[in-house]
Amino acid sequence: MVIFRLNKIFVAILILTFLCVIGENILFSKAWAVRDCGEYSDTCPCGANNRYDCPNDCGNCGWWAWHKACCEWGDGLFWTEWAVDWFDTAKKAGYPTGKTPKEDSIFVAPCKDTGHVGWVTKVNADGSFDTSEQARGGWIDGTCGTKYFYNNTNEKLKSTATSIIGFIYKHAPSMKFQAGDHVKTTSSVYMHKGAGRAYEDGKITLPPGSAGEIVFDDNNGVWTDGYYWWHWQFEGYDGWSVEDFLAPLETSCTISPGEGAPDQTTTNKFIDAYNSEGGEATIGCATANVDTFSNTFYSPPISGYCQDFDGGYAGCRIEYVPDHSPSAYLIKLGFYETFMSLASEIGRDVHTLLVSPTENERPSSSSSAADTIYTWQPFIKGSMYYFDDSHILDGTQWEGHFDGEITYVWGHISDRYKSEGGRNGDLGLPLFNVMRYEMDGEWVWWYQWFEKGLIWLAKHSSYGEWTFAYKKTADVYSNGEWLELGWVKY
Repeated sequence: MVIFRLNKIFVAILILTFLCVIGENILFSKAWAVRDCGEYSDTCPCGANNRYDCPNDCGNCGWWAWHKACCEWGDGLFWTEWAVDWFDTAKKAGYPTGKTPKEDSIFVAPCKDTGHVGWVTKVNADGSFDTSEQARGGWIDGTCGTKYFYNNTNEKLKSTATSIIGFIYKHAPSMKFQAGDHVKTTSSVYMHKGAGRAYEDGKITLPPGSAGEIVFDDNNGVWTDGYYWWHWQFEGYDGWSVEDFLAPLETSCTISPGEGAPDQTTTNKFIDAYNSEGGEATIGCATANVDTFSNTFYSPPISGYCQDFDGGYAGCRIEYVPDHSPSAYLIKLGFYETFMSLASEIGRDVHTLLVSPTENERPSSSSSAADTIYTWQPFIKGSMYYFDDSHILDGTQWEGHFDGEITYVWGHISDRYKSEGGRNGDLGLPLFNVMRYEMDGEWVWWYQWFEKGLIWLAKHSSYGEWTFAYKKTADVYSNGEWLELGWVKY
């Protein structure tokens, strides 16, 4: 009965702690909106939506110039300043600027305090230029919409013709990559369906070190929404990412996969694992010969062979444990980064807790109990999960918070998780890694939150080790009912 009462009190404490952590750490997001202005709709595909308003549906010089840059340049201008500041902002952002009018450029004039911008449609032989423009809230004659002026006949420009601030020209495309180049991500990065942040639907998060190939596209290197964008492919995914987070994938390996293995059979297993996951383009080059390892955290110890690879940004490792698996398997990219990190709750590396993979990572063929689409990898003493598309917070201001997260389960909590159905069971996926709570000198508690439940492990100097599990009728954010799943002793 003492254990049962402690159980109730402890779970209540955990729930309050969980809600405090969530409220403190979840990020907010904002939406973009497509706007109409008079007889025009900003529907050109430039990867962003018009950032300027249209008072009384009558016009706005900023709205029109932004719209023309979107349609003619394929560029969703990223700024929201008054028109008078456009020239300096564009210049600082690397746009070509000057004092000479060019067709399909933006003019900037210092009319009144806020300035005026418009689109140059033609440059005439005498140096004058034709324009298309709107005026904020409508024209002085009471009309609305877009007007076309020829030979600088707009009175706003005539009065300041000698003091036009300048012209903004189309941002030149980047030449950093070309079709066929192998690239890697230098940090976690979104892959969008098109060039620009407006292509939110269906975007995915790729972990650091994801390696792929630039594909041919006429719009490659386009500047829009404040960034250069590239069309590339990664392990069956196809989309666009920002150039700032892509880097060339180095080649010229000097150490072969499997080099240094004790026999040809073991060498072949490393070569097979290397080639099965994309070879050098994905895994990179070996950083050392095959080595041995022995994990003494568990009893009896578990021994095998390993070889590390640079794997682009994060790194990769192939491991082979003859007593547990018939083949060698790969830990790569984001999973590798987590695998080699320190598990602060116990002060040991994660690879010590999980030991070695028993399969390669792969996308799940079905979603979790909380409808999450995920990638996962099993290990000898646990499993690891990557949230491709989480729906647990859909409809709230924290929607998509868990997308891109990597979590893992290990040890007796992993054993209990498997007995409750694991990734296919009612508990769903682990939302956070295991946490430790020490109540007094005799009790040590380990607990882990899942999408639809909770597992905790109690260690007592006299009673031994026990796990207790709960599941919820909905997800852990809901007001649903908690259901007890009982004790298991180890």
